[in-house]
Amino acid sequence: MSLEIGVVETGTASANDYESVIDSSPDSTALHTLEWREVLRGTLGDPSYYFVCRDRGQPAGVLPAFIRTTGLGAVFNSLPLSGSYGGVCLHSETGKPREVFRALISRALAFAAESRCLTATFIMSPLRTELRGWYIEDVQPDFIYDRVTQFSDLTRPLVYKPSVRNHIRKSYAMGVTHRTEPTAENLDLFYSTYATNMKQIGLAAKPRAFFESIARVMTPRNRARFYFAFADANLVSGLLVLLYRNGVMCHETCFDRAFRAYQGNSHLLDVALKDARDEGFEHFNWGASENRDCGVYRFKQAWGATETGYSYFTRMVGDCSALRRAGAEEILRNFSRLYYVFPFDRLREG
Repeated sequence: MSLEIGVVETGTASANDYESVIDSSPDSTALHTLEWREVLRGTLGDPSYYFVCRDRGQPAGVLPAFIRTTGLGAVFNSLPLSGSYGGVCLHSETGKPREVFRALISRALAFAAESRCLTATFIMSPLRTELRGWYIEDVQPDFIYDRVTQFSDLTRPLVYKPSVRNHIRKSYAMGVTHRTEPTAENLDLFYSTYATNMKQIGLAAKPRAFFESIARVMTPRNRARFYFAFADANLVSGLLVLLYRNGVMCHETCFDRAFRAYQGNSHLLDVALKDARDEGFEHFNWGASENRDCGVYRFKQAWGATETGYSYFTRMVGDCSALRRAGAEEILRNFSRLYYVFPFDRLREG
């Protein structure tokens, strides 16, 4: 067979091979980049395995993955961290897209089994939803978790609802300004506000080192950008976007509730959308929402965002009885919310 699969940094595949695929792939996002891998490595402390498929010596497809091992066992994710797409990226010029896709999924599942993983999860990119059938056919998932995300088409005029336009005007009338320099002081304010927001909604915050790593690794290469909204010396809102190829992704927002009236988030999102459009990006990814009835979904809709879907495909590759016995609380204690392990509503089955 002309297809061969290696792993970056093991001597069987190179970073250049990997990057040549994602630089051309219609499936790739900033989350597929090697810079993002460096951020995840520093944040998670887990080993990564970035597979490259070559067709007659030419890179044709890739699949990035991490494995976490705990007392409950190991799990394979492509990719971990809440909101991270992974899965297969295909070179735009490969003549064997179906064969390359199947070879990468097959090798990844075999590798997960060899690594004694309990489950293997592949999170598809929302940029090519037509590949969903290939995932179902090749992963043969035991579980599918469907999610909703929203996009703004930057090749068309931006159309906001009146409420959004009013919020933006109000932010300027109240003297809100913005900065983009990820200085130590600005990052301090950003992280403090973000951590407070997470505590207020009852979720664990990502470590400060995660944001510092993004500022150090990704912003110099224009793979990420921070926006900071100020009213006088007070940070009222913060925004982190990721940039790659033809798209921008909203990765994190935060705001100080004491300054809610200043509409800092609306100010920064308007700036970020217009920056992305003016710099030639074609779409703005608003990220996932829990459902179509939540306030977050309706907020994004008011900015003119339209819906698309993507899915998590999870295959049990080992004996998951330990997970079923452990239950949701123990799984979260071991893997936190950074890895997708097992759908909690199915733990009592089997």
